[in-house]
Amino acid sequence: MQMTFSNRAMQLAVAALAVVVVLAGCSKNEAPALIASAKSYLEKSDPRSAIIQLKSALQEAPDNAEARFLLAKALLENGEPGPAETEIRKALDLKYQPNEAYPLLARTLLAQGQYNKIISELGDRKLDSNQAMVDLGTSVAMAHLSLGEPKAALATLDAALGASSGDARAVTVKAQIAATSGNIPEALSLVNKALALAPNDLDASVVKAQLLVNQGQREEAVKTLEGVVEANPRATAARFALVPLLVASGQIDKAVAQVDAMKKAGPQLFTTLYADALVSYARGDAAHARDAIQPVLAARPNDPPTLYLSGLIDFQLGSFASSEESLRKVLSQAPDTLRARQVLAAIYLRTGRSAQAMEMLDLALRRSPDDATLLREAGEAYLASGNAARAAEFYERANAIDKGDVKSKVRLAEARFAAGDTARAIKDLESLSAADTTEYQADLALITAHLRRREFDQALSAATALEKKQPANPLSYNVRGVVYISKHDFKSARASFDKALEVDPAYFTAARNLAMLDVEEQKPEDARKRYERMLEKNPKDELLLMGLAEVLAMTGHSPDEVKAAIERGIAANPTA
Repeated sequence: MQMTFSNRAMQLAVAALAVVVVLAGCSKNEAPALIASAKSYLEKSDPRSAIIQLKSALQEAPDNAEARFLLAKALLENGEPGPAETEIRKALDLKYQPNEAYPLLARTLLAQGQYNKIISELGDRKLDSNQAMVDLGTSVAMAHLSLGEPKAALATLDAALGASSGDARAVTVKAQIAATSGNIPEALSLVNKALALAPNDLDASVVKAQLLVNQGQREEAVKTLEGVVEANPRATAARFALVPLLVASGQIDKAVAQVDAMKKAGPQLFTTLYADALVSYARGDAAHARDAIQPVLAARPNDPPTLYLSGLIDFQLGSFASSEESLRKVLSQAPDTLRARQVLAAIYLRTGRSAQAMEMLDLALRRSPDDATLLREAGEAYLASGNAARAAEFYERANAIDKGDVKSKVRLAEARFAAGDTARAIKDLESLSAADTTEYQADLALITAHLRRREFDQALSAATALEKKQPANPLSYNVRGVVYISKHDFKSARASFDKALEVDPAYFTAARNLAMLDVEEQKPEDARKRYERMLEKNPKDELLLMGLAEVLAMTGHSPDEVKAAIERGIAANPTA
């Protein structure tokens, strides 16, 4: 059957077709307008809007070299250096101006940490414009510096600058080279020169803040960077430099806020991922920290800061083999990284290699003989090797330097106790206990010392003193209960554990001690019901679930019941 149209329908169809034809014809001419719009967005520091305009322009004119170049520039500013590299290479293939394209290519490679690639591909590149050569040469110099080659960096920079000395970015890199060589006054002079040339230069401001930190002026450095961020909220580099300063000063919430802002500006930028990993590590979320650092480590497998942070994260996770591997790589490139040596020593101690721990700490102490943290770690190494007298010597040196560390003083007393100087050790612990009502480490060590000597009455007196010091702390009553168990006074022990739970109904340690007393007194059902009552209030409490599994295993329940309880505990905290 033949279809027919009314005149009105035919008119509408012809009109619609005409609109389509007109639009198609106009779209071919829209690319220049879209590019112009993108340029205005870039001038306003709005790369996201520029990217939208440029992608639209390239749909209409895919071979427009200028659009490719500008898209690369916008992507880099938006924290996407990988896609930016792709676009700038396309621009070069389309014969875009080398004087603009190659310096931008170098910056995209820098942002990805591809330092060797910059040197091999662009190190000998010659350009017609002096400014382009300065820009490119500065990036190549930064690549050399990042690879630990300050002499090559300076030579490259001098060759690029020639007689010119008016480029703020290049002068800033010179300041970094001077700082690397230990010439801090020269570095400060150069960075101030850079800021005189360009008062709002981001890189120069960041380097100045880093130099202030090196001089112990952390608060001034933080103020400097916060001022940069306030003036330029998209200054990701300033935020990246600010994060570790905030973490080091314990301002974790402020550091989190900076990382959140970095994620909005450039979620996949390596600086963002690194900062996220650092803050997560500082907050104790090692699992997320590991996930965040992995892409950075994959792209920069030999980068010392990345390896160092990865090593710390793995140590926090208890992945000692991975941590050791990363930290050894750090020391192979930066032997003076004392914290890496300290953590490696701690790994050796935890894996039963006290001789290696002492060797590692000996090397570290040669470089920094008055580092209290290293001295304490050496004390632990000697304790682990059975040389308590030598351990006490190291703790004495550490405490002479860091006089306010109560834990270290307690550990010294414990070392003296292990060395046989028990009278002095107990006297020290009693003095520490009496000196500070807010601390309880000395009390615990004193009670433990008395128990080891089977001085139960003295241990009970010390536990009573702890209760008076900290009546609102369930630990005080739990410790007293433990002393009563040592005296075989189970009734009094039970009363003390009950008191601990009265103070804190969720205090697991006291609950477990009561459950163990139930089992000991042939009351397994009481132990099971005790955990089940607590689980009614906290059904996903991992410790309670594992405690219940322990009771079931001890009291002859079937393997299936025990397994089910364990699986519930694992499900409550899968990352444990």
